[in-house]
Amino acid sequence: MRVFIGGYRGISPVSLGIKAVTWSPYSHVSIINGSGWTIESWHKGGVQHVTDPFTLHSQDTIVDLFRLNYPEEIHLGVWGSALRKVGMGYDFRALTGFIPGLRWVWKNDPDKWFCSHQVADDCLASGTYRLFNKTTPMYKMSPGFVLSSPWLVKLGSMQNMAEFMVRTNG
Repeated sequence: MRVFIGGYRGISPVSLGIKAVTWSPYSHVSIINGSGWTIESWHKGGVQHVTDPFTLHSQDTIVDLFRLNYPEEIHLGVWGSALRKVGMGYDFRALTGFIPGLRWVWKNDPDKWFCSHQVADDCLASGTYRLFNKTTPMYKMSPGFVLSSPWLVKLGSMQNMAEFMVRTNG
């Protein structure tokens, strides 16, 4: 099983706000398997398992696809970690971590996730493989920061499942 990371360049007012606060072209990230099934922490409904990377997003949203450059045998653990979070809540309180002066409000809640925190945590598949070192604070895990990991290789942009299949040779 191969796992990919989707980087969303959202266009909604919420997405534009996230991009402004995090100084990034990205407003969201998700975990995607080779068939296109996606697990993402979404502000409406928490951590969800959906049929494709476009289900929850505006039609014109561009998704940059990144290959997780871990050995393939590690990918199953990453996907399993994401699956275990399905049904957990969205961590609205954690969003205060992106606002200087309000970081003190954020407390790590293992039952609630925001997108980039979830993806970074899922990619801790083993002690050897992690997107960033252990000292990187979770409040820095914005979508753009997650996608800057040296363990990710950009494959290109997509707006539909046909383009996903081309990018992943599915």
